[in-house]
Amino acid sequence: MFKTPKNIKIAVAIGVLLIVIIAYRLLKPSMAPPQDIKVVEVEMVTKKDISQGIKLTGKIKAKYSTILTARAPGILNIIVPAGMKVTKDSLIAKVNSNEIEKRYTLCSSAEIIAKEQYDRAKNLLKSGAYSKAELEAIMNKWIITQKDLADAKIAFDKLQFYAPFDGIIGSYKLREGAQLKGDEQIVSFYDPSNVTLEFDIPSSVMAYINNGQNLSIDGKKYQLTHVQKMLDDEKHMSPASVDIICEDCLIGSNLDVGLAVRTKKNVIVIPFEAVFLRDGQPSVYVVKDNRLALRKIEMGLRDKKEVEIISGLEVGEVIVAKSTNRLYPAASVRIHEIANAAN
Repeated sequence: MFKTPKNIKIAVAIGVLLIVIIAYRLLKPSMAPPQDIKVVEVEMVTKKDISQGIKLTGKIKAKYSTILTARAPGILNIIVPAGMKVTKDSLIAKVNSNEIEKRYTLCSSAEIIAKEQYDRAKNLLKSGAYSKAELEAIMNKWIITQKDLADAKIAFDKLQFYAPFDGIIGSYKLREGAQLKGDEQIVSFYDPSNVTLEFDIPSSVMAYINNGQNLSIDGKKYQLTHVQKMLDDEKHMSPASVDIICEDCLIGSNLDVGLAVRTKKNVIVIPFEAVFLRDGQPSVYVVKDNRLALRKIEMGLRDKKEVEIISGLEVGEVIVAKSTNRLYPAASVRIHEIANAAN
């Protein structure tokens, strides 16, 4: 039987070994690719307060405002122009009415004369120049002139427009020299230092709303001044108002209102960006030993940026805070930043 020389066997074995080594080196990259380590921003789970709110739109109104109305016919005479600030009891405008003014002047003169006659007769009563009956008749005449003067003054006062409080004269409804027929609006008047914002609250949240509710307007914190616990038949909303400080506000303009509907204190709250849907369930990624673990959660109240977690997380756990779309369970990660960590 033919036998293979020993040196040939050794050469073949060496050749096979070389082939195996070369093949292993060629195939190794595809067999065991380097692991892809994701860099993530994380946040430590803590407890704090959270408020769920709604955004509404309100109209700015002067808390103290009125419209001055003409009650008698005549010609409008504007004393102080629109936009001017005046103090209480300042004459703003008047209605020129020759008939009413003439009657007031005549009644004033008649009352003065009647009083002088009564005073003179009263002084001469003791001398016998006047009897008691004559004095009584003179007194009755004076009383009649007083009544006439009072009526004339009421009519005359309707021609004068005085500032009811310190404030600003609004726009005149009629031009200077306009002929008035009576019962016509003349000018608006308001106090810009006392401003209120009026808005309507939807019926769906009224069960959670009370006076003193927290709200924000133009970046400032306020409390609800008044809310009417009655729905408007047409709007199905409840009127509400809040007193605000707004020196530069334009009366009649609109402002956004952020109204806190519900508030919970000392609950688990995380960034809403950390939450994603997996199999139709809200989930987050928990980071432990530099690996990701998928965690199903139950959410509660939510504001603009954060959400309450009712179940699924514990205080002290670390979660991926945002940018979860390229991650997957059990992925290796490197922490870029951690927020809310204990000092």
